[in-house]
Amino acid sequence: MPAFRLATFAVLLFAPTMSAADWPQFRGPNATGVADDVPLPDKIGPENNVIWKVETPPGHSSPIVVGERIYLTAIRDKKLVTIALNRADGHTLWERESPYRKLETIHNIGSHAQPSPAADKQVVVSFFGSSGLFGYNSDGKLLWHKPMGPFPNEYGAGSSPILVGERVILSQDHDNSSFLMSLDKKSGEIRRRSLDRARHLADHQHDAGRRVRQCALPRRLGAGGRRGRAYRRRAVCRHARQI
Repeated sequence: MPAFRLATFAVLLFAPTMSAADWPQFRGPNATGVADDVPLPDKIGPENNVIWKVETPPGHSSPIVVGERIYLTAIRDKKLVTIALNRADGHTLWERESPYRKLETIHNIGSHAQPSPAADKQVVVSFFGSSGLFGYNSDGKLLWHKPMGPFPNEYGAGSSPILVGERVILSQDHDNSSFLMSLDKKSGEIRRRSLDRARHLADHQHDAGRRVRQCALPRRLGAGGRRGRAYRRRAVCRHARQI
């Protein structure tokens, strides 16, 4: 299995204010990919500003940071795992396996650990296309499991869950059976699930008003015709007011 995340996971030395900052989901706070008001080091590299580094199993997901914990997902010897590291020194606090019946199909440069986890002070949520959603507390105790997958997608599941208040939001776009789902973060109970195969779910994000924007493409983008002329369909966005 290809391993594009380095087997060595390194934490870089940032300014002191960084110790109070969290990166709780894929692309960080509010899914913007921007760390506000956090000064970055002038130089980074294998020997520059490194506090510690540890070996980790491979995966395509991004590590997240909440408080004094770092969470990541990976695949170790065909076992799907969620790992918690101590932020101060990188030692493993706990590792939990996500059992599955069958590994999903993935691209030849893909991974069975592609979605990034999401967390806050109360729960850690990880998702695997082969086994579904898992909710843990910060000490690694399993709170709930929502079985899902494998999905009809030759590239494997890639979109990551996010946390919005008391809800877990998950968007899945596949060849069929696509959905946007809202679950209770403490129990895993499904609060809302939208099914709309006429649209391809493309993105989700939230704002201060606790609304989730659902963007969709009625058709896939592509190119066709003898001259390879590109064509596209208009994207459709809508807000779910009550999540």
